[in-house]
Amino acid sequence: VVGIKNVPLALSAALLSVAVKEALYRATMAVAVKHDSQVLVANAWHHRTDAASSVVAVVGICGCAMGVPVLDPLAGLVVAGMILKAGYEVGLGAVRELADSSRSAHVMLERSNQVVRDVIKSEPQVYDVQNIRVRKIGPEYTSDFSLIVKPTLSVSSAHAAGERVRAAVLRQLPGMREILVHVDVENHGPVIGGLPSAAAASGPGPGPATAGVDSAVTLPRPQAEMEADIRNAVSAIPGVLNASHIVAHYLGGLVFVHLDLRFDNDDPSLSSVHAVQERARLAKREVLKIPDIHECDVHMELDVNDHHPQIDKNAF
Repeated sequence: VVGIKNVPLALSAALLSVAVKEALYRATMAVAVKHDSQVLVANAWHHRTDAASSVVAVVGICGCAMGVPVLDPLAGLVVAGMILKAGYEVGLGAVRELADSSRSAHVMLERSNQVVRDVIKSEPQVYDVQNIRVRKIGPEYTSDFSLIVKPTLSVSSAHAAGERVRAAVLRQLPGMREILVHVDVENHGPVIGGLPSAAAASGPGPGPATAGVDSAVTLPRPQAEMEADIRNAVSAIPGVLNASHIVAHYLGGLVFVHLDLRFDNDDPSLSSVHAVQERARLAKREVLKIPDIHECDVHMELDVNDHHPQIDKNAF
């Protein structure tokens, strides 16, 4: 039991401890809120529980001085309840962060959705964005989403569009550490570059976000195999030197091919535009016999250094 003569000193020390620990709590919590850090929140509550313990000491000292020692254990129960409440709230916040369901992550998800949709308005080759997700990692965030692009874009063009969107979003979202962009093709739409879209060719089906892999469905062959078949098919046509460029578009389970043919300008049988056109039509018929190819668009490639006196290159 504390003697009466020690009460002023003991009470002053306890009150000073309360003031210092509460000041530390407020300063630490301000930094925790600024950086959105659960670790600092827990540390701030550590200071407050120390302050609460000092409050117990104050109550106990006063109780002993007034001859009511029961105040000491009662105050201890109150502080224990405060500590349990603080531990529950801090623990729940940490669990929510691990489960990607914290309020701050939800707010960042809404902001990311708006920013990404504003950014893609300046990218005419990007039609939509899907599957935006945000994860909180410490005080920072990471995100990933799918960009739906024009199906006939080259891989490098689609990648470049994705990088432009990624850089723009990172500039506009402070706290976003990294963004992973997945590029997918538009699966429903009007005629594309003279070829029917996947929706027109195969009917309604799942979009890029919901399309799954069905083990019963036979996927188209790799492009390298089809290129070899195409080159073999066109090489047998008189007057055709080779297929210089072959571009395949996989749309809705079907394959659409753009094909550039090089013709032999010294072949006397190709002395007219009509003759060249007939060889191109023959090449298209042969290519369409190849399995998995649904449509073929044939173009003639002319070397600017080539010259044939009987054919006007401008006619093509």
